[in-house]
Amino acid sequence: MAYHADKKDNQYLKEIVSRLHQCLWKESSVWKNIIADTDYNSGGVYAFLEQDHYLCPMGKIIPFEKVFLDYQTKIKKKEYRSSSKQCKNCPLAIQCLEKIAEEKKFSETYYREHYERNKTRVYNKKGKYMKRKRQSTVESVFGTLTQFMGLSKSTKLAK
Repeated sequence: MAYHADKKDNQYLKEIVSRLHQCLWKESSVWKNIIADTDYNSGGVYAFLEQDHYLCPMGKIIPFEKVFLDYQTKIKKKEYRSSSKQCKNCPLAIQCLEKIAEEKKFSETYYREHYERNKTRVYNKKGKYMKRKRQSTVESVFGTLTQFMGLSKSTKLAK
């Protein structure tokens, strides 16, 4: 990607990220890390890279909007919402938006990062070992108590 010398390198980062995202999306690929030289070292670059947002398939930023409590499930969630201007002339609007929607809006659990860290812990080598250990020692005891000895619940708490 060639750019003009009329701006500093770090001023082109948003465009570079957007174009790269589009190219990778067409190939069904994603990227997680970016490495750049010291010319990209600025507060604006860090703010852009670390902000809580999603990139739509066209490379547009869908920013974090608010934290709310889902009235049905009572679960704390984070809402992301694009502007209607972003989606107005988008070629993917028919696929991406609901029938009457003018903007992209979605939510996810507030604790997604915690779930992801736990998933990493559970599925690494040590986590798999601990699961096998628990299954072989604890689960067999509970199975015997509930299936053969008629235990349905216990009123004792562990100390």
